[in-house]
Amino acid sequence: MRFSIFQVIALLLLFFPTTEAFADPMTDAYDAAVSGDFSRSFVLWTRLAGQGNSEAQYNLAILYKRGDGVEQSSVQAMDWMRTAALSGFAPAQFEVGMAHLQRDDVDLYPAKAFDWVRLAP
Repeated sequence: MRFSIFQVIALLLLFFPTTEAFADPMTDAYDAAVSGDFSRSFVLWTRLAGQGNSEAQYNLAILYKRGDGVEQSSVQAMDWMRTAALSGFAPAQFEVGMAHLQRDDVDLYPAKAFDWVRLAP
């Protein structure tokens, strides 16, 4: 039995109506954050961060730093930022280095700033 191109397209549209069905949790989290739903992005990024996703770890750090959708906590922010940095996420490495340089948090030292910043490509 042969199908025309229109029949194939109709079947594909029937079973896969939109690309939203394929949206990944990271995209969903970004969409939630852009729309101001930081609580949802927090939940999604927490799940991904727990699975070792360094970008999600970095984004959680930003939420904690700003207090978006969570209680603001510079300690939690730096913990997540360090975790992302140790995973090799360049923006996090830079942020940790700058925090050491600016002494934005506890237990940070300007002497370590260069070590972190040079890791970020």
